[in-house]
Amino acid sequence: MELVLNKKCFVKSYWGKKHFFLPGGIKNFNDNFVDLDDLNLPSSKALERKIFIQDGRKYINFTNVKKKLNVNTPKSKLFYKTNHIHQLSFEVKNLFDFIPQYLIDDVMISLSNTKGSVGKHKDNYSVFLIQGKGIKNWKIYENKKVFSYTVKEGDILYVPPGIDHYGISQSEICNTYSVGFRSPDSLNLKEIFNDYIFNLLDQTSTIFFQNKLFSKQKASIPDDIKDFFIRHLDCKPIILDEFIGIYLTSVDLELFKKKEITLKKFKDQLKRMPLFLNQMTRALYFGKNFYINGFKIDIETNSRKEFRKFFNESTIIAKNLNNKSTLLLYKLFKKEYIVFRRKFII
Repeated sequence: MELVLNKKCFVKSYWGKKHFFLPGGIKNFNDNFVDLDDLNLPSSKALERKIFIQDGRKYINFTNVKKKLNVNTPKSKLFYKTNHIHQLSFEVKNLFDFIPQYLIDDVMISLSNTKGSVGKHKDNYSVFLIQGKGIKNWKIYENKKVFSYTVKEGDILYVPPGIDHYGISQSEICNTYSVGFRSPDSLNLKEIFNDYIFNLLDQTSTIFFQNKLFSKQKASIPDDIKDFFIRHLDCKPIILDEFIGIYLTSVDLELFKKKEITLKKFKDQLKRMPLFLNQMTRALYFGKNFYINGFKIDIETNSRKEFRKFFNESTIIAKNLNNKSTLLLYKLFKKEYIVFRRKFII
């Protein structure tokens, strides 16, 4: 499987700016996704899903309606985070490695029958729509124009945030892989940052101002109270750095299960096997700061090069790391943030 795309040109001309259609964008793409409802997955592995059906001229969310559907009713089933359990979805996501992976939202797959759709909509993230089995007609509403495309297996349609688009299946089996990349918006970012600052306040003890001097100038601000404000309201760069790292790597921690393993056994396996970032993990670094799944981790100076390589390439042969770094890997492994083997159900 290969992505046929001039990445540099795409980022410069299209990414976040305007839509882009690439026929045959993925060579040797062999869609193998099936309806997960037919697999009887255990609840711990079940994915969030939605169902949309055609109701007259509209498409409505039918997910929580307890009513049997006619087999011929046009419908679309949406399965979210398929890159966590479906190997091909994970590999499709990795084709777009020229976009920072911590911006990945998830891979969602829609399964539609003839005329199935979710209707006209816009997303608050960038999305690559990759056609799997079947044929779909797409309409893109951009700059007061309507662009129409008919896509087949391996074709790619890129849609930036805030652009209306509408796809409708033309075949009885029609799978679309949607690779979504987060595009943080300024208002949402401010709200989350405010929550972060309040959480920091909750973690610190209250310090009351105490006058050092009294001035005869009753309406003048004395230096000691100015110093108090500056000292306790200064948004130091490290706070902003930490917020960015935590925000961009935050994940649903319930996706991970703690592992029980002795340090000795872990070290023995480390001598024989490479480590991988769990497919559900988000990791990044900038400068000397490293973040993984919403947490800042301390990396020793002489190990930072290896960890940068690990986070960039998602794999590391770590048998030569020092004891402190090995202990950190052990703690991350026990949290299931890193693994010796990635496991996919399908």
